[in-house]
Amino acid sequence: MRTITWVATWLPFELDAVNGLDKIVHAVFYGIFAFFIFGGSRRYSLSFVIASLYGVTDEFHQSFVEGRDSDVWDWVADTVGAGLALMSIWIVTRITTRRMIHQTK
Repeated sequence: MRTITWVATWLPFELDAVNGLDKIVHAVFYGIFAFFIFGGSRRYSLSFVIASLYGVTDEFHQSFVEGRDSDVWDWVADTVGAGLALMSIWIVTRITTRRMIHQTK
């Protein structure tokens, strides 16, 4: 997660300056985060809960950092990104498994 902070400090513009871009970035990074959590746990619900709870703690932490603010919509974007990534993994796994089953018949 430190990588996310490091990348954000090098952007040539403020994410909030581009309408909605910050929410997309939140969703993408938390989708990647959920993907890696799933890789270690192989449990969809656990991966989703961990990513979402980490988003809550991240927003809470930001409320204490000067120059940053806490936004419930950032957490929503985090959670949606994690959910979309995990649903994508589930769909790809399901399609791949079905194809493998049909090829062996």
